[in-house]
Amino acid sequence: MLTAALPLLFLAAALLAVGTIAVALRRALPQVAGLRAELAACSDRREVRFRVVETVVRVADGKVVALPVRPRPVRPVLLPGLRVAA
Repeated sequence: MLTAALPLLFLAAALLAVGTIAVALRRALPQVAGLRAELAACSDRREVRFRVVETVVRVADGKVVALPVRPRPVRPVLLPGLRVAA
């Protein structure tokens, strides 16, 4: 019984997957065609203008800056009995 049911389940899953892909392609292909038409209609160049308002420059003069050392947090030591109770 299981020998016949398992391949039938795989076949049903495969048919469902193929059907889902077919429906997705049927809906997407007209939209892709529209996008390709719009892409063919637009020009190859686009002009962009901008203005630099502020430039911030910081010079470190080649100095090595020591970072502050942060101590590691100390974890409280739990007794074995308390850990089991938690």
